[in-house]
Formats: sequence, structure tokens, C-alpha cells
Amino acid sequence: MPLHLRLISAYRISRSDEHDFLCFNVYLHQAHSFEAYLARLQMLADTKPLVWRIRIDSIREGEESKCELLKIQIETACRAGLAGTIIYSFTDDWFRGGKQVDDWAFGLTTRDRQPKTSFREVQRLFATTPYFPLTRSPKVSVVVASYDGGRRLEAKWGMAGAGTGAFVGMFFSLPALILGTIFGAVAAEKFIAKKSGENSLKAGAGAAIGFLMSTIARLICAVAMIALFLFAALGPR
Repeated sequence: MPLHLRLISAYRISRSDEHDFLCFNVYLHQAHSFEAYLARLQMLADTKPLVWRIRIDSIREGEESKCELLKIQIETACRAGLAGTIIYSFTDDWFRGGKQVDDWAFGLTTRDRQPKTSFREVQRLFATTPYFPLTRSPKVSVVVASYDGGRRLEAKWGMAGAGTGAFVGMFFSLPALILGTIFGAVAAEKFIAKKSGENSLKAGAGAAIGFLMSTIARLICAVAMIALFLFAALGPR
């Protein structure tokens, strides 16, 4: 089955089912604006794969700047999930309206087909595509999906500190268990989460209240289990 490629303006995106790919031209040289526009185009194109056409002039930008822009745009397009990129053009030798164009130099090679510096740069980038290395690797990746999570998980370091303190305190005594829970929450909020003293104390108070409520709940469960056992053992048969 043949694939149909439609070259369109960024301002006239169509979601017609007549085409398999959408190709667009947007000449933005600022990285942040380019990234934002790619995200916008992905939303407008819906399920259609996007192809990005890059055109950078060697005369006005210079070869060094052109190579840097090519690197940014090809890598950004790849990371944004585009289906591909097209470099315009292969050579500086091109015509418009039957006339030789000599005041633009979009090519990767000169008019006599000699590779420019940008040719080597694109060759290197396409050899890496789409597996560009991360600028830095995270030690741990955690994804949490929650409703109203920003408010509910605000004291996550306090919870972690309280759990650590309780674990350490359980090897000593009941008072150490209680105090370890409180001090662990305060220390984690203060020194790890960098919260204010007031918020750290609130986390400690919350840990103490949580410990107290959980203890009461355990006692109620224990009493209920003992009562059920005695009723089953000593009750009428």
C-alpha cells in the first residue's frame, strides 16, 4: 500500500484520513519555542505521525551555528516522538522559477557536491537517531498516579522518616519506638525536605497522632479478637 505524505503549513493542519503522514515547516531557531511548538503540533495532528522538515541557511547562520541548530532540532524532534525529519536540502545547487538561486545555501553539500561541516554533523546525528543519550541518568525513577496528590503526598519525607525512626526504636523500648517515630518525621522534613521548623514540628505531631490512633485501633482489634475467642470457647453450645 503506498504511503501518502502531505506537506502543510503549521497554521493549516488537517486531520484528514486521506494522508498517512503530516509534514510541516516551522522555522524556529530558539530551542524552547521549538519544543513548545512541537508539543502543540502533536496535539493538533491527533493520531497522524508527524515529519519535520529542517531548513537552515549556511550564509546567514554560518556553518558552526547551522551544525548546532541541526543538532538541537533533530534531537528534539526525536525525543518528541516525531516519525522522522527531512533535511532541506542535499545541495546548494537549486533553482526557483527556472533561475539559479545563489543567495541561499540550505544544502549539506556545496554546488559542486563537496560535503560541508553540516553534512558530517547530520551523518553523525542520523547514526545515533533515535537513541540519543540522556543528559544525565536518574538514580531512581518513580511514577505516582494519584488524585489530588500534591496535597496528599506533601509530607512524604515525614512519613519516610517516621517509618525509619519507628523501625530503629522498636529494637530498644516502647518509649524509643514512640520518640523515634516523632523525631524521625521531624528530622526528615527539616533536613531532607528542607521544610521550616514549624512545618517539621507539624509533621512530628502528625506522626505522633498517627502512631497513637494506630495503636488505639490495634488495641480495639485485639480486644475484639479476644472477646470473640472467649465467646466461642465459653459461650453456650
